[in-house]
Amino acid sequence: VSANNYAFLPLYPGQQQINLLYPGTAATTTSAAIPAVTYYTGNLNVNGSSNYYLFLTGTSPASVDNVLIKENYTRTYADSVCGVRFINLAPGSNPISVDIKGNANGSEVASLAYKAYSDFNQHPATYLNTSYIFEFRDAATGTLITSYTLATPFFHNVTLALRGTVGGAVGVI
Repeated sequence: VSANNYAFLPLYPGQQQINLLYPGTAATTTSAAIPAVTYYTGNLNVNGSSNYYLFLTGTSPASVDNVLIKENYTRTYADSVCGVRFINLAPGSNPISVDIKGNANGSEVASLAYKAYSDFNQHPATYLNTSYIFEFRDAATGTLITSYTLATPFFHNVTLALRGTVGGAVGVI
């Protein structure tokens, strides 16, 4: 799975060991070999009918944090709605708040610490609601960190992750 991307991987019921590696490279005439790096190793007791999301974050390949979410899809959506969830994957950040542009600060989520995530918030998903502009802010000061325009995921759930480092580049995926 490439950086800032995702993949669907099957898991079989029972105890599963998860090992995620970044592959190394062979030496060339102009560069030295780069060894493989283990990003995440852990055990997971998997229920055959469950869905899991594993988010990886951190400041370097040697310092990777993970957030594992076992999904609990209890909310059923009526016609013409979607769900949006937020997660703070920016190491060293203050808690963040999220709002839709033009609404009060924190109107979507009041405060998310590093590695914390929200529930799915329900939003209209009709031909009149083709996109939403979400603003990610420092929860304490209200300072805008970044904004993200989401094309409405009609009848689906989506997770928006704030990523990057404090004082460096940040973005939303």
